Amino acid sequence: MSGVSVRLDMEKSEIEVPKFYHYTKYLEWGSILSFLGCVLLLVSFSSPYWLASWQDTMSPFLNLGLWTVCFDRFRHPHVQFDKLYDGCYSMWGDDLRMISYWISPGWMIAIQVSSSCALVVSLLSQLCSVCLVLRSPRSVVLRFERKLITVAGACDGFSGLVMLLNVLVFCLSCWSRDWLLYPNYNYLSWSFALAIAAVLSLLCSVICHAKESKFARERENKNLNILYKIYPSLNPSLQSFDVSSVTGSFL
Repeated sequence: MSGVSVRLDMEKSEIEVPKFYHYTKYLEWGSILSFLGCVLLLVSFSSPYWLASWQDTMSPFLNLGLWTVCFDRFRHPHVQFDKLYDGCYSMWGDDLRMISYWISPGWMIAIQVSSSCALVVSLLSQLCSVCLVLRSPRSVVLRFERKLITVAGACDGFSGLVMLLNVLVFCLSCWSRDWLLYPNYNYLSWSFALAIAAVLSLLCSVICHAKESKFARERENKNLNILYKIYPSLNPSLQSFDVSSVTGSFL
């Protein structure tokens, strides 16, 4: 009988968990927008179409991303060697070593580094979202749900603000005649548009996470009660120190 009653108690606790444990639609939308922003950021980060030239201009510059630049029979006027660039090259490859100072100015390096940080932080936000949506591991989510929501929102906010700053800097700096030749032949292409879309998606996810955090605060005590019923060993009020169990000398 005792075994049956224990089983019934366990089943009862399992049935009662969803009553206070379920999240709202704001977490669902926040997680979806966060994932969408991360995907858009990843595609924009890796694709070479932040800037491109109009096809009818016959410009020797074709297109450029954060890590790749493409030319069509291009010769840099300040390079003393007769070096012809034709095709796509990595900005930090050996082929562009002679013009690396020109193709990767300081503001471009800053965008590359900060975009890398934004992508890593956005991936960290996805880990928090997976734990929150799947409600696993249960003991961690029950104890730290509101903190996980805060971390996910903070990561998305950081990535969104960093990328917002990056697109503004790129938009203001890419038209300089000290950088690419004939900037009036160029236009901001679809990779740049994806970066803007990633910014909007990530910042909207912050709003959803902020709203969900308010509901998480209301159900925090209920979640802790459920946690202590399922895992009594985690209840700090039940933990005590037995002095008689300590033997031997402290010296």
